[in-house]
Amino acid sequence: MTINNGDVLKVTHEVTLGDGTIAQNIFYLLVSILGAGYGEATILAAIEPWIEAAYSELSAQIVDDLAQNIDTVQRIVFDSGAGQWVVDALVGYFTPTIGYDNTSEPLPNQVAATATFFTSRPKSFGRKFLFPFGENQQGAGYLESGAVTNLADFADQVLDDIGLGLGDKLVPGVVRAAAAVFLPFTGAAVTNILGTQRRRKPGVGQ
Repeated sequence: MTINNGDVLKVTHEVTLGDGTIAQNIFYLLVSILGAGYGEATILAAIEPWIEAAYSELSAQIVDDLAQNIDTVQRIVFDSGAGQWVVDALVGYFTPTIGYDNTSEPLPNQVAATATFFTSRPKSFGRKFLFPFGENQQGAGYLESGAVTNLADFADQVLDDIGLGLGDKLVPGVVRAAAAVFLPFTGAAVTNILGTQRRRKPGVGQ
């Protein structure tokens, strides 16, 4: 299968926490290329180090008792009849190599540091809830300064386009839920206030 200009890719980054809970973050990428398309292997080889670079920024914060699962890359298309984005094809899998070093007790699963990513449309944004930080990364419910710095570094890595060479790239952003529109990220913000994931279904991540 060839990945062509204008394709939209969905990347699901997944781990299993120490208590067996599955946690996921989902990313969307717009394919922006000038010429011929790329094969699946080239696309997967480009995305993997991007994921590794982002999460490695949090190696001192995220607890070490989780297991890295395979990450899945799918091509999605907008189904105008159904009014939603649907999976069109499987691009492939990879297993990131990321070392997490925090050995303290994990924060409760529903408590998470967050990074918010903005687009040109105020109501369209991406928010990532990060897998359990260690208890020693916060005090009285606020992240320590070092954790905030590393969270900002994570956000910076996610904002980076994924270069394919010769000006070709994969652009991170979000899709509009009910429209055939992809919105690239324009910036990001992080906070020292811990968020909650109680609104989410088990095993489903954003």
